[in-house]
Amino acid sequence: MLIKQSIKEILSRPYFSLLSLMVLALPLIVSSNTNELFEFPKTYLLYVLGSILIMIFIIESIVKCNDICIKKDTLVRNTYYHLPVILFVSSVIISTIFSSHTYTSVWGYYSRANGGLVSFLIFAAIYITIVNKFKIGDFIQINKIIAISVIPVSILGIFQYYGILSDPVVRVYSTFGQPNWLAQYLVMILPFVLYLFIKESKYIWLVIFIMGYSCLWFTYSVSGILGFAVVSLSSIFVFLKDKLLNRNTIIKLIIIYTILGLISFLNLGIFKDRINDVLMDMKIWNKDNTNVGYEADRDTDDIKIDTSISEEYKISDPGFIRIGLWKGAYNLWASSIKNIILGTGPETFPYEFQDYRILSLNYSSEWNYVFNKPHNYYLQLLSEMGLIGIISYVFLIISVFRRIPHRLMPGMIGFLFTNIFGWPVLVTSLLFWIYISEDRRKAGV
Repeated sequence: MLIKQSIKEILSRPYFSLLSLMVLALPLIVSSNTNELFEFPKTYLLYVLGSILIMIFIIESIVKCNDICIKKDTLVRNTYYHLPVILFVSSVIISTIFSSHTYTSVWGYYSRANGGLVSFLIFAAIYITIVNKFKIGDFIQINKIIAISVIPVSILGIFQYYGILSDPVVRVYSTFGQPNWLAQYLVMILPFVLYLFIKESKYIWLVIFIMGYSCLWFTYSVSGILGFAVVSLSSIFVFLKDKLLNRNTIIKLIIIYTILGLISFLNLGIFKDRINDVLMDMKIWNKDNTNVGYEADRDTDDIKIDTSISEEYKISDPGFIRIGLWKGAYNLWASSIKNIILGTGPETFPYEFQDYRILSLNYSSEWNYVFNKPHNYYLQLLSEMGLIGIISYVFLIISVFRRIPHRLMPGMIGFLFTNIFGWPVLVTSLLFWIYISEDRRKAGV
């Protein structure tokens, strides 16, 4: 009887059921049948489930004619309300039309197939479906399902760190394949988990929060840890705004963050070595030019390369490498009027960056890498989609913070912060579009 009732409920709520399946399955899906074990299978599954969701919405709209046969004033109001999304997606389309590599801009970079025009259209269609078909109560439920998805992801990450199922790893990546990607996912969700514990006082949320933080810490992602610090501070303002910041809340927070501090202190891991690496890199970089590995001929503009540098003296500090990438990305954007306005096209950075790669990257530990991202999403938007891309994205973000519920703001802030040092992958992109589809003014919060 229970199974029959559950099936009946799923069939009666196909949109909620499909989105629930997405947020639960996508973080966990991996496949050894592709060269990219983690990101590509997630993208493929999103395309399948997202297409089913969109087709159901279109067919229902045509049959019932409820979402098409609407009054003119409602159409104008809805268009204005969703204008930031329309403008941003339009900028992706325009940039794709003038792309230097149209195929890649349409489908995304080959190893991931995410970030191209098709993925943006899928996300935008999912956004439209959620806005039209989700009730107020559905949003809090889907947010809780997202919070529950942290459990298996975190357990696997913790197991990786302690070598329970296989050999231990230095930096955990769970089912995401890269520590920074996992970190951004957790930074987006953990503030809401903490919000649930403070509001509902159910200890299951506390367990999930501590478990998720442990996994986050074991990624040893600097951007992730800094992002968590930022969302923790912003959560205080949310508690204050929602009138949840009282004496009991303060006591709970002190106890919780004391536990988190102990977890961090007892598992310093590679952070001890990173401090030494940074000091060593600074010492190397400040040496005489002949020790850095090149010298400029005073009579010409030629650069003389010293190829005798030992590999152990290559600069490995991620900050140094990112600065080199950021400079090259900026040079790429500023290289022509077309790039300044329209960019080179979505996902074309790996093709176009090589001509603007700065010399100092040749003396890093990643000197022989083909960089396919500038490790800064805003510079990525600027270089690949130009001013139309970055301006429309900023307009979208401003509109988002004017209307999303307070409980989602810290997670969104964490998403935006970690994108300074990275970029959204498929799962965090899906979370972003789910978050921005909710309007606190409709819920009265």
